[in-house]
Amino acid sequence: RASIETLIQQSGMQSTIFLCGPYPGGCAYNSLLASYHGLILASTGSEGLPLVLIESMSAGLPFLSTKIGGIVDAAKGNADVLIVEPTVEALKDGLLTFARRIREGAILPNRLRYYYLANFSPKVIETKWRQMIENPREFFNELR
Repeated sequence: RASIETLIQQSGMQSTIFLCGPYPGGCAYNSLLASYHGLILASTGSEGLPLVLIESMSAGLPFLSTKIGGIVDAAKGNADVLIVEPTVEALKDGLLTFARRIREGAILPNRLRYYYLANFSPKVIETKWRQMIENPREFFNELR
């Protein structure tokens, strides 16, 4: 935390960037996510599909992240998120694009919630797991 606070001060952004501590649990967490303009997940190493991105979509909160692991799966056909290469330059350019899209109203929270319901809701995930368990060969052949 101390090193992040130092970087914020050195960049002169202490009136713009705030470190608010740990997230609350339960419904308060979802409400907090829904109150944000966007979420940035700057993964640079090995990554699956982080739960925070699924939670973000369920709250209608757009995100900017990197083309690492399963993160790309949350962006397929998703007009309300932005995925960039895992480099400082790409993240910088992506952040500017992301902020512009938010300001212009190009990102629609309700569309993002619908994307979540259609692709990552508990019912959708349960159905996929059942299909895989019932017939793994067929399930994995369809993914090719």
